[in-house]
Amino acid sequence: MSRCAALLLTGLLALSLGAASAPAKAKHKPKPKHKPTIKVAKPSTAGTPATGTLLAGSAMTFDLGNGQPPRTIRLTGTAKGIIPGGYRLNRDNTIKLQSAAVQLDPGDAAAAGIPPVGLRLDPRMGNRIEIARTGALTAALGITSSGIALPTFIVRPTGKLAPPSGLASTTLDSPPQWVTFGPLGAAVSTHLVINIKIG
Repeated sequence: MSRCAALLLTGLLALSLGAASAPAKAKHKPKPKHKPTIKVAKPSTAGTPATGTLLAGSAMTFDLGNGQPPRTIRLTGTAKGIIPGGYRLNRDNTIKLQSAAVQLDPGDAAAAGIPPVGLRLDPRMGNRIEIARTGALTAALGITSSGIALPTFIVRPTGKLAPPSGLASTTLDSPPQWVTFGPLGAAVSTHLVINIKIG
């Protein structure tokens, strides 16, 4: 082998060995992009709100039982509550009433000799309106006063949804029940014409 050929071969071997021993360059991996976390509000499972409004014709009647004509006093006001778990179509639903503000008509109350007090619900009484899928309505209302000291008494009016008005205007009546007001007493009954708004 000639001297030139030997030198050329030596140089090629050196280059090949150097390339083999050179460390490979690390590939640069791009950092993953940070994706913003989007918080989605979960739907409330507390229930569906409901509001009951007394319409014209709503009244409470007091019969003192002393031979005098019963005294009927018109009522106005609203009640608010919630249907636990949400309203269910074609199922039984119960409205748990949380508050109410009902006013006796001042003119009627004055004529009956009764103070024109405001009525409210006693929260200890489990106040509710049950709406059956058959359309039957049953209520249990613990009534007390927001104006004078009045013992709580429970009225249990019942009714039934009727087309075409349905919940827009339904009537509930409670039979007379004796209620003691201090030294006096009266048989109290109610006739409630209610608009029930759900949602």
